[in-house]
Amino acid sequence: MPVIKKKSSDRRAGDAAYQELKKALIAEWRGQPSPYQYPKPEIIEEEDQSDRIESVYVVWDALAKLDDQTRSELIVEAFREVKGEDKIGGLMLAMGLTSNERARFSL
Repeated sequence: MPVIKKKSSDRRAGDAAYQELKKALIAEWRGQPSPYQYPKPEIIEEEDQSDRIESVYVVWDALAKLDDQTRSELIVEAFREVKGEDKIGGLMLAMGLTSNERARFSL
């Protein structure tokens, strides 16, 4: 059976709600104003000893309706756009949490 190659961003390209969340997350990460109505996302970057970002947690109640995989994809796509392709290789964890879920992770 042949290998089918796709980009994860292609899967969500037509999903307007997903694209709106991504746009708002990118704006917040860049420190730009966002017209999004939900409370702003809180972005937590954990660095290794070499100051490379290895984990990103986004605490944002707007993620509540998304499953865990979709949340991670959203964060990785936004990370890639904000930080650049060369930084994505060091990213080992991208997790989206609601404010209620946050307590389980001691963030």
